[in-house]
Amino acid sequence: MADKTPDLDALFEDFLSEPEEQFPGGHHAGESFRGADLRLQNLSRMNLAGADFRGANLYRADLRHSECTHTNFTKAYLAEAQFNACRMVTASLVQAFARGAGFAGCDLRGANLYGAILRRAYFSGANLSGANLLRVNLRKADLSEASLRNANLHCADLREANLSGADLRGAHMEGAHIRGAILREIRHDDRTVWPASIRPSWEQ
Repeated sequence: MADKTPDLDALFEDFLSEPEEQFPGGHHAGESFRGADLRLQNLSRMNLAGADFRGANLYRADLRHSECTHTNFTKAYLAEAQFNACRMVTASLVQAFARGAGFAGCDLRGANLYGAILRRAYFSGANLSGANLLRVNLRKADLSEASLRNANLHCADLREANLSGADLRGAHMEGAHIRGAILREIRHDDRTVWPASIRPSWEQ
C-alpha cells in the first residue's frame, strides 16, 4: 500500500496550537528569519513550524528535536547544522547547502530537497518517504536504515553513499549515479526504478 500524502493543513494547525511547554527552547512558528545570521546558535527543541529561513546562515546551528514542519530552508546555508530527531514533514530545503549536516532520525516525509547539496550528510534512520530528492548531491552521505519509499531520486548523486538497510520500495532512481554506493540488505520491490546504466547484482 502506498504511503499517504501528509495532510499539510491539519499538521500545521496542530503544531501552531501545541502548548509552549512542549518546546522549552521557544515558540517561533511562522516567524521570519529570512537571511538571518544564525551561525552556531542553539535552536534546539523550538517550535519552528512554518518559519521562513530562506537564505539564512545556520552554519553548525543546533536544531535537534525541533518542530520544523513546512519550514522553509530554501537556499539556506546549513553546513554541519544538526537537525537530528526533528520533525520536518513537507519542509523545503530546495538548493540548500547542507554538507555534513545531521538529519539522523528526522521525519522528512514529503519534504522538497530539490537540488540540495547534502554531501556527507547523515540521514541514518530518517523517514524520507515521498520526498523530492531530484538532482540532490548525496555523495558519501549516510542513508543507512532510512526510508526512501516512493521518493524521487531522479538524477541524484549517490556515489559512495551508504544505503545499507534502506527502504527503496517504490523509489524512482532513474538517471541517479550510484557507483560505489553500499546497497547491502536494502528493501525494494517491482516499483523501484533503477538507473538504466547500472543493473543491481540481484537482477543479473
